[in-house]
Amino acid sequence: MSGIPEPRVGWDYHRNCGACHASLADVDWSNGRLHCKACGKLVAVVDGKPLDPSAGVKEVLDEVAAELIRARQKFPAFNSAHEGYAVLAEEVDELWEEIKKNQSKRSLDKMRTEAIQCAAMCVRFVLDIPDRKRNV
Repeated sequence: MSGIPEPRVGWDYHRNCGACHASLADVDWSNGRLHCKACGKLVAVVDGKPLDPSAGVKEVLDEVAAELIRARQKFPAFNSAHEGYAVLAEEVDELWEEIKKNQSKRSLDKMRTEAIQCAAMCVRFVLDIPDRKRNV
């Protein structure tokens, strides 16, 4: 079965298919791959358990959107691609500073906050970049 272990009998997945939202408690393990029985979509497997790749994404994107709104209210649009890059580089540097700390001293919350800010500035770059508006 291609090294993918069968799920334990009675194990409750508590996940739904990302395509059709059917319960992943009922899956097809044929050909060593995990498929949603309702729509046939291949489901990601981690440690022998199905994983909906979209799980948690909406929550993170909501946080990115909130950070983007906060930043747009506080700061004007990027004037150029260079300015956008500089802001993005600054956010990545702040994330890197936290990552470099000894594991016992780094803050997972701080790393997450910085990563959310990086993502928000990536979105802002796409939205604000003047080159895109000029279609150049």
